[in-house]
Amino acid sequence: MGLVPEGKEQLVADKLQEVVAENDHFLDFGLLGSKTVPAMLTAYGYVEDAMLMITKTDAPSWGYWVETMGYTTLPETWTLSPEFRDASLNHVFMGDVSAWMMNQLAGINYDKRNPGFNHIRITPHFVRQLEWAKGSYCSVRGCIESEWQRKEGQVELMVTIPLNCTAEISVGDFSRQVKAGRHTFIFPE
Repeated sequence: MGLVPEGKEQLVADKLQEVVAENDHFLDFGLLGSKTVPAMLTAYGYVEDAMLMITKTDAPSWGYWVETMGYTTLPETWTLSPEFRDASLNHVFMGDVSAWMMNQLAGINYDKRNPGFNHIRITPHFVRQLEWAKGSYCSVRGCIESEWQRKEGQVELMVTIPLNCTAEISVGDFSRQVKAGRHTFIFPE
């Protein structure tokens, strides 16, 4: 049995979004929360809230590390001592934010029912804060690419699927199965 009663997941996600918004989208959780909160917000319809949280530039935040501290790797804790004796400055555990960008913004995902990238899921989110997103992943089957950009009131999505692979392209209510190759889709904003 899971921690959330069956059928109540959306209610829990709604409460999570409410708490995050009330906290002005600041990160008031530890490492484990940083691995799950953005993904859970996105999975239940709150991708814009996840994006606001991820792009904050005041401490504590990933944006603070990049904008203010100039870090190019992710530290182990939100607050480091001035001597840097208490934690790593290259700690992949906080790197789920990078995976979130690949999986949610570029939308490159594996199909759990079809492991090994034989079938690929492309599920990008066109968040309001961005004009474009681009990602690529070199899988065992070849390079998968997904790129979208806003153009003249529309969003153009371009995907590349490796040879001998198939993909499901899903954006909102739109879903299409495609074969290997380069594909372009246009969506209204």
